[in-house]
Amino acid sequence: MTAALSAPVHGVLLAAGRSSRMGRSKPLLAIDGETLVERGTRVLLEGGCDGVIAVVRAEDDATASLARAAGARVVVNDDPQAQQADSLRLALRELPGDAAAAAVLPVDVPFVQPATVARLIAAFRAGTALVVRPTYRGEPGHPTLFARALFADLAARELPHGARTVIEAHAADTLDIEVDDPGVAQDVDTPEDLARYGDVRWTTS
Repeated sequence: MTAALSAPVHGVLLAAGRSSRMGRSKPLLAIDGETLVERGTRVLLEGGCDGVIAVVRAEDDATASLARAAGARVVVNDDPQAQQADSLRLALRELPGDAAAAAVLPVDVPFVQPATVARLIAAFRAGTALVVRPTYRGEPGHPTLFARALFADLAARELPHGARTVIEAHAADTLDIEVDDPGVAQDVDTPEDLARYGDVRWTTS
């Protein structure tokens, strides 16, 4: 069944990682004065999400404050050993009851364009796919849009490969959209990644 053209799609920004490989808080890294948590929230909202839930670490008041100021609703993951899938579960439980889908974006994928988010939402609303994701030069990227029908699967405790486990299980219901947006595949995990994107002015907020 095709999703309604006005079906609410909410954004989920995953910003509760330990940033261990970076050595400093990734959500508070900034591109030209805009922190990654602000940027991720803005991209999801400008792309057409009806709302954004940002999942942050406990006692990370700076990230939480910036997320709220950017327009997100904040959910705290208070488990320091939690994995990304755990943060996603927390967010899904907080989504409004009418949410037809969630567009999930890790905070360390900062170069995605709002137009890409808009294309994913439009494709979901116009079709029957349970998963919609962008690809760049054939490689899958972020954000990934999950239909409500998969929320229970994403909430399962046994996800050996995180959300990718659910995508692989529903490959027949996954729609890949090729986009002219290299940002969907550019994640920032280490100082070396920062150096790779040397044309961007990075600061620490």
